[in-house]
Amino acid sequence: MRILILVGWLLLAGTAWSQPHPAVGANKFDLFSQYVGTASGCRQTAPCRRVTRALAQKAIEDAADAGIPFLRVGMTGAVLDDSDERNTLDLWSRSPADFWAIADDMMNDLDRRGVKIVPVLMWSSKRFPVMADETTTDLIANPSSRSWQLLARFTTEFVTRYRGRDTILFYELTNELNNAADLNREAICQRKQGDCEAVGNFSTGQLIEFTTRFAGLVRRLDPRRMVSSGFSVPRETAESLRARPQWVGGGPA
Repeated sequence: MRILILVGWLLLAGTAWSQPHPAVGANKFDLFSQYVGTASGCRQTAPCRRVTRALAQKAIEDAADAGIPFLRVGMTGAVLDDSDERNTLDLWSRSPADFWAIADDMMNDLDRRGVKIVPVLMWSSKRFPVMADETTTDLIANPSSRSWQLLARFTTEFVTRYRGRDTILFYELTNELNNAADLNREAICQRKQGDCEAVGNFSTGQLIEFTTRFAGLVRRLDPRRMVSSGFSVPRETAESLRARPQWVGGGPA
C-alpha cells in the first residue's frame, strides 16, 4: 500500500466560497498515472493496469478513512521515469476518448468517497516540449510554440470538462517550476549525463510571463476557482541568479 504524504496546510473552501478553513491534504502525485497504467514502470498492459488502478482506488479509500479531504495529483503524468512521462500524454494524443474516460473514472471514484482533487496541470516542464519536438525554452518563452499550444489545448479540455464538478478544489499550474528558472539546465544535464531531450533554459522574467499567461487561461475557463502557481520556496540563490543567470558569463555556478 502506498503511504499518503501530508503536504501542509491549505485553505479548503466550499463550492459556494464559504468561509475557508485550514485543512491538511496529501500529495498523491501518481494517482492518475495509476489509473492510466503508466505508474510503477507499467506500459499500459491490462494486468498491470488492473493492479495499479486497484492501488489508486485503495489510496482514495485510505484518504477518505483518514479524513484527508483532498489529494494533489499530476494530471499529465507523474515523473517516475521517462516511460511514464511519455505514455500518459501519448494516450491523450492517440486516443483522447480513452484518456478522458479514465479521468472520469478517477473523478467518479473520488466523488464516491467525498475526496476532492488539486489537479497539477503541468507536472514536468519537459512533457509538452517532448511531444512537440521543442525545448522548455520554447514552452516558457514563446506563446506561439507548438508545446504551449499543446499545453493550452490540454488545459482547455481538462478545465472545460471538470469545471462543473465539486471534485475540483482549486487548480495548480506547475510543480516547483520556479526553482528551474535562471539555471543553465542544458549544461547541468549534460554534466550529469542525463536525458537532456527537450531541456532548455529560461529566466525568471520569462517564467513570470508564462505563469501569467497560463493562469489567465485557467481563470477565463473557470472564473470561480482559485489558481495556484505550484511554486515552492525559492532557492537561497534565487535573487542573485535572477540578476545574473547561470548561462551569463560570470554568473553563479
